[in-house]
Amino acid sequence: MRTKITLLLGALLLSSGAFADDLNDEKKAAIRELMEMTGAHQLPALLTQSMGQKITQLLQQRVPISPEAAATIRKETEAAVGEALSEGGSYYEAIYPVYHQHFSLEEIRALIAFNKSPAGRKMAQVMPSLVQDTAAAGQRWGQEAGPAMFNRVVERLQKEGLVKLPDGS
Repeated sequence: MRTKITLLLGALLLSSGAFADDLNDEKKAAIRELMEMTGAHQLPALLTQSMGQKITQLLQQRVPISPEAAATIRKETEAAVGEALSEGGSYYEAIYPVYHQHFSLEEIRALIAFNKSPAGRKMAQVMPSLVQDTAAAGQRWGQEAGPAMFNRVVERLQKEGLVKLPDGS
């Protein structure tokens, strides 16, 4: 009987989240440190720049945009993004739950430790070039492999009678 009560209490405590990894101040501080180490905290600046460029492009399709107008677009976009990010909480408050969903506090601490290591610092240093270079390599591969893949898919579709392309296609 005593064992059953102990097991029942244990199950209740576990199901209530008493031992769950809570999104508390300690975890938020760790997430923020990791974001700052990895450059993730710069996303709003990148978002602002991207949105400003898109707005400028859309307006240029309708009317000429002077350098003064472009500067105003940039300033207004920065203000609008800043306001949107601060509504209902700061940028970090919006992002914390995302990291919380994917990483435990222990994992975040391990990532911080890795980013402080020589290998982690090198990874952070080369990551922008690495991403750019691998994207370019992937694009070249796709251009080379794409026609053969297309032909293979079309042959299969024709073989199964799912499409019939005109001759010469």
